[in-house]
Amino acid sequence: MCSVLKITALGVGGWVSHPSFGQSGYVVSDGKRNVLLDCGEGTYYKLSACGINIKNLDYIILTHIHGDHVLGLPTLAQIAAHENLSLKVVTLEEVFKNIVKLFEVLAIEKYLNHISFMELPLNDELVLEDDLIVKSFKALHPVLATSLLIRIGEYRVAYSGDTAVNKDFLLASEGVDVLLHEVSLPELYDSLKIRIGHTSEKDLKDIVNIAKPKTFIPVHFYMEPPKVRLDNYLKNTKLVYLLPCSSVVIE
Repeated sequence: MCSVLKITALGVGGWVSHPSFGQSGYVVSDGKRNVLLDCGEGTYYKLSACGINIKNLDYIILTHIHGDHVLGLPTLAQIAAHENLSLKVVTLEEVFKNIVKLFEVLAIEKYLNHISFMELPLNDELVLEDDLIVKSFKALHPVLATSLLIRIGEYRVAYSGDTAVNKDFLLASEGVDVLLHEVSLPELYDSLKIRIGHTSEKDLKDIVNIAKPKTFIPVHFYMEPPKVRLDNYLKNTKLVYLLPCSSVVIE
């Protein structure tokens, strides 16, 4: 029996975006493991609303310290304490050090006891399980951040996190089953993308042409979803828009 890959969006917006989009959070599942990519504000509520039990999260992978990617973790840690769970949090060492500071500022450092930190090496691989391997790529963002290439079972999933266009990451992701890539900026703000470390609508053609994903999911929206044309460069790629609590299944 063939396995199935399912990706569920908890939130597809950034820190400044339409409130209906929520903030970054994506659950990747192959039927055996549930991996949460990033953990923005409201993650616990969205998990509950989308029918995903925190007990069923096997790993939480965080790309960087910005709030729209980590501010859901304090609540998850407290719920984990209530449920007598330990959350496996995978991230860069510097990111985890800042998470410790965040918990201290919030006066909830005792809940760090319910987080099992696993260091993600930058520009290297981390084997979580024999058939669950994460490779990180340094993202092009103002703070230390990573993009991810994940082997889960028989599938390959690439997740950009927050970054300007990074050809090294895209080339390594060539032919992936799914590419979740940020498209934060409308074409109007294209001139800002390098300075603030984000991607604009004008970059979509290059992203898809380099990575050639089987399925492309734009994420990290601003006030509106990006405008993606299906002709020309998406001929061999399936385009999927996700909103909170929507999913795509790859067979």
